[in-house]
Amino acid sequence: MSDDVPAPDMRVIHLPLGSPPEPWEAVLAAAAIPYKAQMRDGRWGLVVQGADAEHALNLLRAVEAEQRTEPERLEEPSIFAGTLGGVPLAAVWLAVAILAGLRGGRSLWFDAGSADAALVLSGQWWRVLTALTLHADASHLLNNVLATALLGSALGRVVGPGVATVAMVLTGGAGNYLNAWVHGLHHDSVGASTAVFGVVGTLAGLSAVSRHGRRPARRGAWLPIAAGLGLLALFGTGDHTDHGAHLFGFLAGIVVGCGLGWLRPWLPGRGWQPPLTALGVLSVAAAWWVAWASR
Repeated sequence: MSDDVPAPDMRVIHLPLGSPPEPWEAVLAAAAIPYKAQMRDGRWGLVVQGADAEHALNLLRAVEAEQRTEPERLEEPSIFAGTLGGVPLAAVWLAVAILAGLRGGRSLWFDAGSADAALVLSGQWWRVLTALTLHADASHLLNNVLATALLGSALGRVVGPGVATVAMVLTGGAGNYLNAWVHGLHHDSVGASTAVFGVVGTLAGLSAVSRHGRRPARRGAWLPIAAGLGLLALFGTGDHTDHGAHLFGFLAGIVVGCGLGWLRPWLPGRGWQPPLTALGVLSVAAAWWVAWASR
């Protein structure tokens, strides 16, 4: 890091060769030192007033020295590598489909468990969970089973399979409730895709926070969320699709994902994962028990 003299009242601080100006600009901006970035002979420099030159140079040299002495932080392999966090709920979707059939048959299961907005808002809260297990057709079921198994397992490798299972149930239920609240009384929906897009949102929120070490991100934090929105637009829209359920599941996932990102150092370890997996699965089973008991 060195300075140069372009004019009597200005100084140029040359940045390390090949270094982009943005990180160094942030240092001067944080110190409220006026500057202007310029490139000369293929090398970036920051132009500052002569009165600020010494202070600015000392700040940048201190940051440069810190970067040289700080050991490189390698991403530690996850202790949950190889886990299949999405499989238990995928098995639940299949099991209920075998028992209830598909919506074309209009079985009592759909009468008891669909996310009928009027009934949800009247106090039948369990429907936001039971509706996750019901599917309109074979294609709907197959897509959700595969997506739950794959995306849920991806989340489980980061936060643990049990935490992932609880997060899927929580975001799916929250998405269904918000969807019912927004649509009002004349809306009905079924399907695990609300939970699937909850996982997409959770992964996006988790990545947005974790990639910056739990610090507020100045740059790039929006990229994982934008990628999730792209997936939502690509796979979450179309004919015979409940757009609201997908959107609200995704938004609920972002909130949960950001929370998990901030709390990641304190998340439960391996020993807690089986009980949490059981809690997620049993919460859906309990919702069905209440549904049948209330008929």
